[in-house]
Amino acid sequence: MGWYSKHDRVLRKFVPSIARVSYNPFVKIAGNAVAGVLSRPFPELRELPPNHLCIRTGAGNRVVNNHVNFILKSYQCWLTFLSRKFCTFDSDIVDLGCGCGGIARALREPWFKGTYVGVDIDAEMIEYCRHNFPAERFEFVLSPHKSTTYSPHNSVSLSN
Repeated sequence: MGWYSKHDRVLRKFVPSIARVSYNPFVKIAGNAVAGVLSRPFPELRELPPNHLCIRTGAGNRVVNNHVNFILKSYQCWLTFLSRKFCTFDSDIVDLGCGCGGIARALREPWFKGTYVGVDIDAEMIEYCRHNFPAERFEFVLSPHKSTTYSPHNSVSLSN
């Protein structure tokens, strides 16, 4: 347990909904800056979504240092699904609540030959995914549903 876990736990006592706070411009800039510094030595971590998007999908107590957890989440999910035969290497996947592609991340690897459709109510996350996943096998759809936490503004304009 590192210094970041202790500090993040204290922060979480004062700010119980990190997802909601992640829409604040100051929080976005500060959190992304700290995460950027922490990921600087590791090229594979620099390819992750901005920190403010990652924490909306669930960061536990690791608000500014959730890089490894974000990566592991996808691989652990698909290892479980494949081992239990919930899907195969060429399945067509629909992911409701896809966020910024945390679960879809491992499906960019060559082993996955199927297709993926991700649906979410957060316009900023859908926009990120549309720009960072190959359109040949990945499609991302903005749901018209509303949430006071995850789509309070829906201010990002998206084209289909």
